Amino acid sequence: MIQIILCEDEREFLAKITGEVLDWKAMRGHQDVLVQSFASAEERGLSCDLLFLDICMPDGLNGYELAQRIRETNQRMQIVFVSNSMEFWREGYTVNALRYFTKPVTRQQLFEVLDLVYAQTGALAGEY
Repeated sequence: MIQIILCEDEREFLAKITGEVLDWKAMRGHQDVLVQSFASAEERGLSCDLLFLDICMPDGLNGYELAQRIRETNQRMQIVFVSNSMEFWREGYTVNALRYFTKPVTRQQLFEVLDLVYAQTGALAGEY
């Protein structure tokens, strides 16, 4: 099972990007993909193979801080930052982010990164 989590405080964008990921899953026939969405970085149990993470969140923990916490215990999780701003792109390197997308994210950008992570994670699935 491959797990994808989307963490985004803008509900309309969260619904749109979740829909795109579910479209990718259906189009590729990946029945082994679980997709979850959260509106806050404060959610607990964010354990997954691929995390789409908004950087700027109004309440509590921001996406960069959450990525730092994740990296303390998990180096394998792929993190893709999604933001309205390019302000924090450099910080993405310090937590080994796979990509840094600015909103709006295109379907092509999403599908490319989903295909990449699926191919990498599928090859590693036997190692867990």
